Amino acid sequence: METKDSLPEILTVREAAAYARVTPRTVQRWIEESRVPGVKVGGTVRIRRDDLLAVLTPSIDISLSSPFYNLYRPTPPPKLDKEDQLFKRDNVDGRLTASIGGISSNWGIYADGYRMAGNTLLECSIDMHLRHQGGDFKALLIHPIMELYRHAIELSIKEILEVSTDLLDTNEDLQDNDLTNLWSRCRKILEITQFTDSTHVHNATHDDLDAVEEYIKQLHEIDPNSRAFRYPVNEDSSPSHREQIEIGLTNFREKITAIGALLDKGSKWIHACLDVKRESQDY
Repeated sequence: METKDSLPEILTVREAAAYARVTPRTVQRWIEESRVPGVKVGGTVRIRRDDLLAVLTPSIDISLSSPFYNLYRPTPPPKLDKEDQLFKRDNVDGRLTASIGGISSNWGIYADGYRMAGNTLLECSIDMHLRHQGGDFKALLIHPIMELYRHAIELSIKEILEVSTDLLDTNEDLQDNDLTNLWSRCRKILEITQFTDSTHVHNATHDDLDAVEEYIKQLHEIDPNSRAFRYPVNEDSSPSHREQIEIGLTNFREKITAIGALLDKGSKWIHACLDVKRESQDY
């Protein structure tokens, strides 16, 4: 078996797979997902040793102080005690005590949190998969990852809708969970407020809005009722997903990031328009 020091500088796909203890198809998928750069040599793909070692080197710290430590090395569960409290300040280190409340009306903070949680869980999934050399952690975590990202989009759209009620003096139904309906209403608001005006260099184009609409349509097709990533069955007990759907994690994250960036710009634009309206009312 090859060791790190004895690996040649340029590897074939099979050599890389043998060293990583994965299938050649897995290595090809790493190349397709741009996780490992592939180099064309004489019509075939080669991989540089340093590039392979980089992707096999874990990016997440799992030392005793790492927040991921127990994910890799599960410990015995704590004892149950009916006299104990579920919500209380951490008595070991106050820095590990979080707070909720006081930001209930800030949709943007919620959206940022869900998007960050999706990114964190996705990176953890990839890292665990590589560390355990083929363990199917992606299958275990893909549904919560998708739900976190989907919910982040829903919250971002609803933030724009919520702010627009003051801007346009309208009422918006924020109980709707249908992403296509929510986006359709959001897009109309962005267009009404000239978010796509070419004179505003930091705003979006109609093509940008079309791309977001297409991404949301595709997401809606596999989760039309905000249940498919949370439950294995629909309300009528039919399977949430009747057909297998392949999801490239890095590609999906890139698209979600692009959607989030546009919605963040849209939110800032609507807030700016509202500020202008309020300033004009002061005079």
